[in-house]
Amino acid sequence: MVPYEFRPNQVFDPKKHILDVVAKQYLEQATSDVHHLVPADVVADGNCLYHSIVLLMNNPAVTWSELRVRTVIELMTNETYYSNTYSHCVGPFDIAIQAMCRKSTFSELYEITALCNIPKCNIRSIYPKIDLRDHTAIVNNTFMPLLPTVANCEITILWAHTLNENEVRIKNNSTWSPNHFVPLMSRLIQHERDNNNQLASVLATPEKKTFKNNAAIQIRIPEFQSSPSRRLRSEINIDTDSSQSIISDTMLHDHNDKEEQRQVRLKKKKERVRSSRLNATEEARQNRLRGERHRSQTSRKNQTEEHRLNRLEQQRKRSQANREKKKNEKRMSDNISIQQQTTQMQSAGAEEVTLQDGINISHSISNANILPKIRNATSSWPEPISRDLKEGCLKKFLYRMSMSALAETTCAVCNIRSPMQKSKSVPVSKITSTELLKVSDETKALIMG
Repeated sequence: MVPYEFRPNQVFDPKKHILDVVAKQYLEQATSDVHHLVPADVVADGNCLYHSIVLLMNNPAVTWSELRVRTVIELMTNETYYSNTYSHCVGPFDIAIQAMCRKSTFSELYEITALCNIPKCNIRSIYPKIDLRDHTAIVNNTFMPLLPTVANCEITILWAHTLNENEVRIKNNSTWSPNHFVPLMSRLIQHERDNNNQLASVLATPEKKTFKNNAAIQIRIPEFQSSPSRRLRSEINIDTDSSQSIISDTMLHDHNDKEEQRQVRLKKKKERVRSSRLNATEEARQNRLRGERHRSQTSRKNQTEEHRLNRLEQQRKRSQANREKKKNEKRMSDNISIQQQTTQMQSAGAEEVTLQDGINISHSISNANILPKIRNATSSWPEPISRDLKEGCLKKFLYRMSMSALAETTCAVCNIRSPMQKSKSVPVSKITSTELLKVSDETKALIMG
């Protein structure tokens, strides 16, 4: 593997980067010497540590998946060192490697120390002062490359969470633990101040060589005229701005070229895959589909609840979009068919017929069977409700709301009020056991008076 030339861009630019508001709250709870830094927002998909390194690299040719693969190779190459040094803090080495080979797996101490050796840099790990627990060994430590190589630079990574502290404690039984990494970058104002200081040092008071008592000495020449110095600073600023603009334009041009090459490469790859699928046999096709189903099932088993909900939401959106698309296509096809029928009738052009709604359509005797379809398609809608239907509805309403329909009576057997229409009247003379309808003595004793 070709080693990286890691020269990180550690200046936070609001035009390129996004501030992580939640991580900013955790940064305020860390040590005071990092409060001047700014946490940049990276994707929280389990690969956030590698996304942080890619963001600092500012190299579109490097991907997070390549960094994960290189990290695994680095750990396997120096397995003895990493296992003996960090297994008591993180856990067994072999279990960590198995989890690390799957994407969207949360990173730990093994990955941080191995990443120091890939770009040859020092990584400072900042842990907020919340609940140290098992992470005491990695709080605010600076990890250096394993190999005896001089580090080119130092970057800072913050342990954080995608939610604020109160929400995390509610979900985790009043405990807090990190699940997200964000890179810490310096402010753009500080960077400009450093440039101004360097410029001021360049514009220092000039010195002159003279002789005093036959000995050569250096004396400073004071400058009391302000306009030339201002003119000099403006010229230098113009030159600096022009050089920076040229550099930025060059970087943008290189980025566009790389992006164009990437699109061409992806297009060629899609064409190769399409041609291979067209030429593949039925057995190879079934094997490919079986492998895709197996990978899909495995990824669904390993994904978190949040990823599952996101996947279902995307499926619902796609289904809704497909339904809307089918409705629009059906509506357009119906309109096209009506227009075609109307055009056929107009092209026949034998005589002109006026419909009830005022539309004039020419038709021939041979095409007379199409006229009812046109009449139905162009009829007025909605039609007014007939008076007979209104009177019938009113009569039904009055009958069902009359006193005879709403009358109620009390049942002599169960003592429940029920509609009189559903009750049956029976003469007392036909009741053989009238004593059953009498009130018992126990009930009479309960009734006062």
